[in-house]
Amino acid sequence: MRKYLVCVILGLFFVAAKGSPLTFHPRFTNSFRFMAADVWNIDIQFTGAANLNAYFIATVSAGGKPVCTMKSGVVLLVPGAQSYTAATVNTSQLTYHSQAIADIEGMTGTFPSGTYTVCYNAYCITGNCDGQGSEALYNEYPECFEMVVEPPTPILLAIPEDKAELEWKRPTFNWIPPMPIANVTGFNYRYILVERSKNQSCPDAVIRNRPLYYQIGLDQPTLPYPAEMNDLDTGKVYCWKVDGLVESIPVAQSEVWEFRLKPEEIEKKDTFKFAKFTTRLDAGNIQVKSNTVLYFVCTGSYNGEFLRIQMSGDDNYSYLIENNQIGVDKVEIARPNEFSNVLQHFGINKYSMDLSKIPGLATGYFTLEVLGENHVPYFLKIQIVD
Repeated sequence: MRKYLVCVILGLFFVAAKGSPLTFHPRFTNSFRFMAADVWNIDIQFTGAANLNAYFIATVSAGGKPVCTMKSGVVLLVPGAQSYTAATVNTSQLTYHSQAIADIEGMTGTFPSGTYTVCYNAYCITGNCDGQGSEALYNEYPECFEMVVEPPTPILLAIPEDKAELEWKRPTFNWIPPMPIANVTGFNYRYILVERSKNQSCPDAVIRNRPLYYQIGLDQPTLPYPAEMNDLDTGKVYCWKVDGLVESIPVAQSEVWEFRLKPEEIEKKDTFKFAKFTTRLDAGNIQVKSNTVLYFVCTGSYNGEFLRIQMSGDDNYSYLIENNQIGVDKVEIARPNEFSNVLQHFGINKYSMDLSKIPGLATGYFTLEVLGENHVPYFLKIQIVD
């Protein structure tokens, strides 16, 4: 019994110790472009005793699923080191297991971006390996190598712009398609919108946070915020990203952008009363204290681009006030710029007049006149008191 076990162990040792006389070393030099035929860009070390006619099998897979399988034509292996290219190795058979990737390669000249595994095997052309014995090219397991294809054409996000502040709570999202891959049959977009937490980056948020809005299978580079969902909240930061797919295979992606909504301004209620212009000259007087501000409403349309008020009083002074300027008749003003900002417009038809900035203004009765459309005058009578 002991002799039997020793024989089995020794047998397994010799099987395990037996290695392949052929070693593959792929040359994947362009990380932005890879075609199926590029699997033949390889260096080979052959330790056989004599020349040997063989063929190669190369399998490309992604995510554990085969993408394509290739069989070479006859390759003459010569002991020592040899280099091959897609031009020197003939492909006798190419089988795609993913039609989507075949379409993408045909359209763009490259596999879509992603991580791929390329595995190689070599076999003799004849059963006895050109008379060297059936095990002259022993390779029980394939040699496998990982390769990464970088995305050459990203999706370019457009609107909302990165770090924008929006007023509209239901934005429409737009982006620029990656070309020419967007023309491939079955190309579609995957969209994701998330809310970013405090002290979190947007790239981390789109990976970790629960999607607020998620859509897949979009065939157009635009997406309005859905009417059935609640408005986006002010003060919060949102992150969005778009991926390009062919069938379910990611082939392009965008950056991650963020935006927020502008905080709503609280409407301030007026804490003072407004006087109102009227077409009646016999209207009563509005009493206002000197060196204070007169607030008034002028609802009638007026001529010209600016509001112009003619102010006349019992003191025989006449003032012409027009928006941020003031001109005074019968009063000499050495520095008229001192009297700017007398008249301020701060709401729909709402104005304020700073009486303290009108030179020589004394207490008494005054009439303010605005000439409206069709030369219809509007009046406001005031009494200035101490």
